[in-house]
Amino acid sequence: MNMNSLVLTEIKTSGNIVEYSYSVAGEWSRFFSGSDTFFIEYDFPLDDVPEGVLAIPFLCNILPISWVSNAEINVPAIDHDFLKSIPEFKQGYIDMYPMINFEGTMLVGQVERNEGIRSGCASLFSGGADSIHTMISHLDEGPALICIWGADVCLDDEGGWKRVKTHLIETAGDYDFDYTTIKSSFRKVIDEDELSKYISRSGDCWWHGFQHGIALIGHTAPYMYANKLRTLYIASSFRIQDNVSIASHYSIDNFVRFANSNVIHDGATHHRQEKIGEICNYSDETGKKVSMRVCWQSIGGGNCSNCEKCFRTMLAITAEGHNPADYGFIWNKQVIRKVKYSILWRYSVFLRYGPIIERMRETIVTKKQKKQWRWLITRTPEQLDNTFGKKIFNCVRKTRIWRFIRTNMCNQ
Repeated sequence: MNMNSLVLTEIKTSGNIVEYSYSVAGEWSRFFSGSDTFFIEYDFPLDDVPEGVLAIPFLCNILPISWVSNAEINVPAIDHDFLKSIPEFKQGYIDMYPMINFEGTMLVGQVERNEGIRSGCASLFSGGADSIHTMISHLDEGPALICIWGADVCLDDEGGWKRVKTHLIETAGDYDFDYTTIKSSFRKVIDEDELSKYISRSGDCWWHGFQHGIALIGHTAPYMYANKLRTLYIASSFRIQDNVSIASHYSIDNFVRFANSNVIHDGATHHRQEKIGEICNYSDETGKKVSMRVCWQSIGGGNCSNCEKCFRTMLAITAEGHNPADYGFIWNKQVIRKVKYSILWRYSVFLRYGPIIERMRETIVTKKQKKQWRWLITRTPEQLDNTFGKKIFNCVRKTRIWRFIRTNMCNQ
């Protein structure tokens, strides 16, 4: 008998809000916060959405936890297509993390066949480089743009969400696309820190390595059903050949199905520099201003222009001969100095900067530009990860001196 179990006791809808009542038993209870209600707020009434479709957002958030915990889930109803697809996208996790056992079982009351003619498409839209590239790659299909509050913008960051929503509305308006927003507590109902410790042997954290792709996809199911949409696009973060372990992966996303709809993991033939290059070319050709929102560190829904991901994106835009200030970033001499310092002294660049450096070598042509970026274009990513300054930084970071510096910096 399996000691870890969850019973989904009720799926309650009230207008455009769905709440999930459930009971958890067993040792895996420590992975659930217990204090927050799992709710999702859509911007359309849920009266005509079947229970088996409403169960999908909940299950997409919980299934990976049940697999690594060998838990049993009991649900009253489930969509037929989604049920059949579970073993297929579960296999993606199994292949990706061979050091972890993916087990677990599910007991189902009623299996619903939610069939019907579907057409058109939607695209998950964060405003980042990947999602913008997916959007402009499918302009002729007119995708509805879906943005989820509670993913990278916290539910208590109302100012940040207002900014994100404004960006979404403006983007949809520029192209005459439909859009929808979804507010969800899905990250608050689980203990991500505890889960990350539990799966630490995978080399990744829970959100990045196990949760975000499938959870975001699941949230779209009621919208896709209500609007009779056929295809959901979710932008890739890496190329297929990069062989990177991540929760949003072609071996997972492409196998998710529900209510006669399918999912496409989009753009996996392009690395990030190629995507940003196509975005810059699109802006040149159309004269449209493209604003990116890539930062997951900034409170307020914008770009901090001071973190590794912002630095990397700004360099990628610069490598295309464009000014990052035109794409939603702060770009001046002070920021450029911070970029140089951080790459030479702090951040591990791995191979992510390889395409940026290669592109810069092609586009940096004037003597002034070559002098300004000599520190970057004359080195390989491996050399950047082994600078003398970075070796000193890594040594200091392990000492009491570093803890003293960090403490005093935080108190200022």
